[in-house]
Amino acid sequence: MRLYSSKKSLSFICFILLVFIYTPVFAVTITVINGDSAGEGFNDPTAVAPVTGNRGTTLGEQRMNVFKAAAAYWGNYLSSSVAIKIQAA
Repeated sequence: MRLYSSKKSLSFICFILLVFIYTPVFAVTITVINGDSAGEGFNDPTAVAPVTGNRGTTLGEQRMNVFKAAAAYWGNYLSSSVAIKIQAA
């Protein structure tokens, strides 16, 4: 029983080390730049009700919130010393 327990502990320690090795040390900042004109796309003033996970009160604001959430998600997984700017329309 003791041998099995030590193998299990060793496996757990190896797993934790692998997680730290493959986790990026530096996250990157990704900024979404609004490339839409007034009244369209990210600037759409159509009123909408906030939904779970997206508190935007206009269609354009909800769209931008989705893009910002995606940028934050990828920013946590990518590693770079250079900030990334994305112009979207």
